[in-house]
Amino acid sequence: ENSEPLGQILLRKGVITETQLQEGLERHFETGERLGEILISFGWVRPDEIGRILSRKLGIPYTSLTQYRPAVAVLEILDERFMRSNLIIPLEVSGDKLLYLGMVDPHNQKVIRDVEEMTHLTVKPCLILEEELGDFFKRLTVAD
Repeated sequence: ENSEPLGQILLRKGVITETQLQEGLERHFETGERLGEILISFGWVRPDEIGRILSRKLGIPYTSLTQYRPAVAVLEILDERFMRSNLIIPLEVSGDKLLYLGMVDPHNQKVIRDVEEMTHLTVKPCLILEEELGDFFKRLTVAD
């Protein structure tokens, strides 16, 4: 499953049909948008399904942001513009100088290095979904 494309995994598990996969892939190739986000936006797949599958595929924990309510001190670790432009959110800081960082692209080593340099914390990347991050920022703006 680690090397199998996301669309094939969803098709094999019966989560989507071949027609849905084809439509999603066409839009992906037209726009460059991530396939998982496309399938979610069409309402064919729940975000948590994509998150769980990608988590297993990438070997990186998935954190759903739908109910996430961070401590203000955690959010203040990074500048909001930096978070928005890099599609990241600090999730938690553990006592041993470890920052759990929600990332749409958890393999982006440049962002990880930049955050470690800014915070002097060791980053542990966690997968988050772009759609959930957008909704989180909307909730954050409303709360301000």
